[in-house]
Amino acid sequence: MNPVLNVNGRSGQARGYITDLLTEHAVEFLKRPTTQPFCLYLAHKAVHPNITQFADGTVTKVGGDAEDFIPAERHKLLYAGMTPPRRANYARAPRNQPALEQKIPGVEPLGPKTLIDDETILNRLRMAKAVDESLGEILQTLERQGKLDETAVIFTSDHGYFYGEHYLAHERRLAYEEAIRIPMLIRYPRMFRAGSRPEEFFLTVDVGRFCLKQEVPPRREDFLVEYYSDKVFPRIRNMGYQAVRTRQWKYIHYRDITGADELYDLTRDPYEMDNLIANKRAPLADMQARLSRLKSV
Repeated sequence: MNPVLNVNGRSGQARGYITDLLTEHAVEFLKRPTTQPFCLYLAHKAVHPNITQFADGTVTKVGGDAEDFIPAERHKLLYAGMTPPRRANYARAPRNQPALEQKIPGVEPLGPKTLIDDETILNRLRMAKAVDESLGEILQTLERQGKLDETAVIFTSDHGYFYGEHYLAHERRLAYEEAIRIPMLIRYPRMFRAGSRPEEFFLTVDVGRFCLKQEVPPRREDFLVEYYSDKVFPRIRNMGYQAVRTRQWKYIHYRDITGADELYDLTRDPYEMDNLIANKRAPLADMQARLSRLKSV
């Protein structure tokens, strides 16, 4: 609430809810008369907590608690009394996953005490509701101006999150599906039929090409995921990795931990609970070769 905003180089105290304020600036931009193509990039503060991150990467509080996730006043009772959906790997202790099972001084082992409470999850969903409304207002503005069908609208995110899968919480930089899969919704009638669900891999690095050339990438059979350790989350410090994902398999190679690699058959094990790294019939050599090739590109 009432954030300090930098608008065209001038900082000042704004009054209101941050998601609504950013939406107002976006809508004002869209209403300006123009005959030229335009690009509007709107990155909401939601669904982040009301904490501060400093220049060295440290934060005032890791993750945040329920009271740090502040929904708009109109949404504070939304979903009251409801239980968030649970994935099959919710509250499932790591097994044959050495990187997650390691004992770290001062860090609680993964288990019931590391679960995020439901109220925190519900508050984040309430914050997301304001983002939903923001997108609706932007689409309505484009429609009123007669520009909706000639404008490519992309809705995406930077990463996923853990709500108790593998007993994880804030460690959103790991290579599991909950973290690396993100929404990628595109409304552009010139290229996509409403309701269609293309099966091709579409990555964040493809957004620029799509915006500039209105092209989708050639079909991929695999892609690289990389993470280099940071100072924010003690549990995953020195847990940098390089991973490769195909349509069926995922191989995770930890750069800083010996003997901790993981290999999953995502067709049979979509929740990544059965590490097949030692299975002689699993395609470890092929996945390692793919990783080597992708790293050299």
